Amino acid sequence: MRVFYTVLFALIPFLSFSQSQFTNRISKGIDVGLAFKNDHTAPSFTYYELLHLGRQEVFSLGWTFRAGGVYGRNLDYTTAPARLTRGETGFGALTADVRPAYIDTLHFDRTSQSLFNVGLVAQVKLGPVELGGSADILGFALGRLRNARISSSKGGYYVDTAADDDSLIYFAPKHTAQSAHPRSINVRLLGDNDRGSLATEVYARFLITKRIGVKVAYQWLTTEMKLNQNRTLDGNLRYRNRVAMPYIALSFPLF
Repeated sequence: MRVFYTVLFALIPFLSFSQSQFTNRISKGIDVGLAFKNDHTAPSFTYYELLHLGRQEVFSLGWTFRAGGVYGRNLDYTTAPARLTRGETGFGALTADVRPAYIDTLHFDRTSQSLFNVGLVAQVKLGPVELGGSADILGFALGRLRNARISSSKGGYYVDTAADDDSLIYFAPKHTAQSAHPRSINVRLLGDNDRGSLATEVYARFLITKRIGVKVAYQWLTTEMKLNQNRTLDGNLRYRNRVAMPYIALSFPLF
């Protein structure tokens, strides 16, 4: 959490200085808000710039920088790599018919991470109402090592024996303890090929005055955790959680 606020306050002078550096075809602003649902809480700070495609400023394209935190309780993360979730060849005789037997689950009592992502945004302006959508494309995540419990309908992982030889142990209560941390690099490659933690949203921004507005959105958030040790039977380190949740923010247009 301290990392998030440090970056936020460091950006404020830069954003204030940059207000006079662009032409009238470009607008910019800041959203400070919160996404929430059940066991998820995701505060965020978003800076955006929009290039208006016509003099009427109805259609705009631009980019975003999103800095935020993601906090969760009692969450399940499931096998992430596309080669496993799609049943592609790459692990022995793994096929679409047997794929579900190798979808492992990591359960966390508590998770947290900080995200810093750059993304793209498209928007339509209808008077005081702005409608649009945005998606994170590239960035990085920070977070501490967390304990988890792993489970699978079938499968196992390797442990060290007294003779220092690896031995295959099938999942049982005394062999489920694992540790994992957030994946460092976030990159959008579409669907199950995505890596790391990324957000997508559709939104409506209501401008109360020229200086302040309210933004409501529906946000799809994907976060990813990586095992500290590669001992699973399928060789997988990456686990993913997806959630859809409402988002509300205060908006501050910059001029």
